[in-house]
Amino acid sequence: ADLATTLNNLASVKKARGDLDGAQQQYEQALAMKYAVFGEGAQNADLATTLHNLANVKKDRGDLDGAQEQYEQVLAMEYAVYGEGAQNADLAITLHNIALVKKDRGDFKEAEAGFHHALAMFEASVGPDHQGIVIARGGLAHAIMLQNDDRSHEGRASVEEALVKLKAPPHSLPATDPWVTRFSNYLAGKKTSKLGH
Repeated sequence: ADLATTLNNLASVKKARGDLDGAQQQYEQALAMKYAVFGEGAQNADLATTLHNLANVKKDRGDLDGAQEQYEQVLAMEYAVYGEGAQNADLAITLHNIALVKKDRGDFKEAEAGFHHALAMFEASVGPDHQGIVIARGGLAHAIMLQNDDRSHEGRASVEEALVKLKAPPHSLPATDPWVTRFSNYLAGKKTSKLGH
């Protein structure tokens, strides 16, 4: 299990450096090793983390089908581990990432519903100043903005508000932070990719 953790950590470094092929290969090796240790049908938080990391890489590579399938597998595993009615940050992050994939596919209404679900989960499980709440609100606002209906202006204003909150205390994220870049790109109308959480 220690070697699998090391492989997982090396994959994270490769992902951070932009080596998505290397990261995917390392995450797949770590996952295979963890299944060898825990058993093929095992479900635990450690496996869910590696599956989630692999889904992030697939999303960053533009494999939205693979990413969504993997995130949904993670969500099922997390519910198996934490319980069907559980509400915690891990589940909220997975719900948020599923909503991001749906938004990236152009399924804005489904994405909006997913962001609402993730936001409710974040609000129920973490403090009101948690960065995840700000990020989920920004994603929700962007999904609304992209629907080009009478709420688009409101969505844009909410993305702007989320960006300001990410840059201000208690978060104080720099302009180079991936989420700050993503929200700035939303406002500039640029397509965003290569960001998983």
